[in-house]
Amino acid sequence: MNLIDLNEYLKDDENAFSFLIKHKLIDNERKCYSINHESNMFLIKHNQAKGGFLWKCPICSSTRTIFKESIFEDSKLTVREVLITIYCWAFDFPRKVASKESNISSNSVSAIYGQMKNACNEAIKTSPRHKIGGFRKTIEIDETLLSKRKYQRGRILNEQWVMGGICREDNSIFLELIPNRTSNSLMLSIYNNVEFGSSIITDLWKGYSFLDIPEFPEAYGHATVNHSTNFIDPETGANTQRVERLWRELKEPKKKAQGVPKDKLDLYVSEFLWKREQKLQRRDIFIASCELLSQIRFKK
Repeated sequence: MNLIDLNEYLKDDENAFSFLIKHKLIDNERKCYSINHESNMFLIKHNQAKGGFLWKCPICSSTRTIFKESIFEDSKLTVREVLITIYCWAFDFPRKVASKESNISSNSVSAIYGQMKNACNEAIKTSPRHKIGGFRKTIEIDETLLSKRKYQRGRILNEQWVMGGICREDNSIFLELIPNRTSNSLMLSIYNNVEFGSSIITDLWKGYSFLDIPEFPEAYGHATVNHSTNFIDPETGANTQRVERLWRELKEPKKKAQGVPKDKLDLYVSEFLWKREQKLQRRDIFIASCELLSQIRFKK
């Protein structure tokens, strides 16, 4: 879906309402719970109501917003403004561009972008955890620092390491924030994310030495590449080019955003993982974003 299509869907309240119902962004039914009765509410048109409709109880005549527990409920923005901003987030528009396209303030854009990141984080945390790799599969593994030096010099402040791996056969990945790059941290991350029987390729960092001790000859195969002399090992052909490319993909949005606070890095990684999975499945990223929101209850 492109912005022209979306604008057509949102040209008036009735079309916008149909879009929200179709993509389950709001409930298509609601009940009135009272001391004296419980009844199904029905929709009425209301020119003063946000979205042009209200739920109304046939018994007590009480009304409810159609946006209960949705991303729209507490927002002062119109449905059109919110959905265009979500579209901009889905396609990685910078906040300034999203502000111009949706005609809302940059603060409002940041708030919606933050809600989308939280939704991604919730989806990643609640999804079943699957290890990557397995017998006859090769996993490139590396670690990188998601921090930068203040003013590009001096010691690294609030450093945060991320461990990652990519399977050559099916392009599946894992990313995990780790406290440091010691052998214990690397070992735990690999055991939690990579199936036994996988062939692992790493650089020569000493933290991976546990992969070569005699007690683990059947857990993982292990090959290395010396990056100080070659990008590809001339004898074995071992390389970590795919995981290096993964780091570039992960860090590029962070550079454009001029960094990410350390306490938001988990949201940043979750957003990257969620969007990458949608792209792998060749899904329409905006429709997938609507589906994501349909599964989230935004409670006060």
